[in-house]
Amino acid sequence: MKTRVKRTAYYHYPVELVWRGIGVGNDGRAVDPLNEEQYENYEPERGTVFTRALEVKQNEVFSFQMKTWLFYSDWRIELYPVDSCETKVRFINTVKYRSLQGFIYSGFGALARNEVKQFVKQLGKKIDSDFQKNRPSKEE
Repeated sequence: MKTRVKRTAYYHYPVELVWRGIGVGNDGRAVDPLNEEQYENYEPERGTVFTRALEVKQNEVFSFQMKTWLFYSDWRIELYPVDSCETKVRFINTVKYRSLQGFIYSGFGALARNEVKQFVKQLGKKIDSDFQKNRPSKEE
């Protein structure tokens, strides 16, 4: 069983600031604590999530896979500059459940839809916060 969620959001910030908000960082590197063999061969326990980066193109694409005891979740985040101060972001989350139990436990895919919705909202808050912290003061 699979669930696929797509969502598009617009952030009134430059693509570089949105990219940093996603958490990939300024240098385009992603945290990937497990090597490929470990990711493939180890099984996460309840409450544990394994992740691995699949594609990282700075200011353009960040995709990663999450592996839990219930499902695999493939995330793809695409950034498109609309102009110098606005970025369109497309989120795609494809969840493949490991069992019928996992699908039912997720509310028949509702958990994935809610997760994308919350990610979009939290990203907006993080970008706003980062912008306010790095904004020059009027005294400068």
